[in-house]
Amino acid sequence: MEEKREFNNKNMRNIPLVAIYMVTYNHEKYIAQAIESVVSQQTDFDIRLIICEDFSTDRTRDICISFKEKFNDKIDLVFNNPNIGAIQNGLQAFKLCLESGAKYIAILEGDDYWIDPLKLQKQVDFLELNPDFGLVHTNLERIENGKITEHWQAGNIPSGFVFEKLLTQEISIATLTICMRRELLEESLNVYSKQVNIRNWKTGDYPIWLQCSLIAKFAYFNDKTAFYRTVEGSMTRNNDKKKQFELIKSVFDIQKFFMDRENVDAKIKNKIECVFHSKSIRFAFSLGDKKLAREDYEFLKAHGYHPQNYKVGLLFLAVKSHFIWQMLKILKNVGI
Repeated sequence: MEEKREFNNKNMRNIPLVAIYMVTYNHEKYIAQAIESVVSQQTDFDIRLIICEDFSTDRTRDICISFKEKFNDKIDLVFNNPNIGAIQNGLQAFKLCLESGAKYIAILEGDDYWIDPLKLQKQVDFLELNPDFGLVHTNLERIENGKITEHWQAGNIPSGFVFEKLLTQEISIATLTICMRRELLEESLNVYSKQVNIRNWKTGDYPIWLQCSLIAKFAYFNDKTAFYRTVEGSMTRNNDKKKQFELIKSVFDIQKFFMDRENVDAKIKNKIECVFHSKSIRFAFSLGDKKLAREDYEFLKAHGYHPQNYKVGLLFLAVKSHFIWQMLKILKNVGI
């Protein structure tokens, strides 16, 4: 069995100011670009890249080793054997970042990369000058329909206390762009690690950002510092309707956890619940689950929801009419 960690002797090195979290699995095509974008950061402080490789079946591990040999002082490697899965590997990477003693933590997964060599320097400079802020996130680029575009929410993104806007998903945090204080991650991770297995959450970053946003102010820079790569078959780019719906239900469960614990205003709670059930009724139709569709319909009607688009309106009619339900299944072009 391989050694799980290949850490240098910590007593031989300086404590980094920034530790960078990187999890990777079967990223042979992308991992070199991801690592290179970290080690080429231009900073006046020490950084440490902590890579947790989850027993890939391709050449990902070999590529990581080659970078470790070249940038020994900047990289720590963790080899899992056997594969432990995305959630547990992520928790492991977070804990190792905290163990590094770094003052700040940044995140980059093995299939994305940074495009601004001054990303970390600009974020750390801001956090050093603004102790009331706990996290900085930025704009990014991504591929959509074969074209490189700005992040969809680029523009007037608020800075400050943003819990409510995160909870209602009016804004989101692009995880690969963040840099945050270690104590903020540490406190939030304690909450997340206790709940993730109990509630079987499918995503790790959203509940962490919600918890962080209750504690500290967030700053947003419109600089494009990173490139988000959409990989087919990933959790967020899966064509399996059941898996898509599982992710949406998990996100809603995260929202419910925070709504209940934080005693969120009834109007906000009603808005979030109605948005979820309007999504659920569409998945119920796609999955042929008329019982679920009726449950969604009854909830929405009871809470005064009015269909926001013609598709949900058609499904309202379909729940009450078997004929319309069947006709919509035939008319695939409605795109529900």
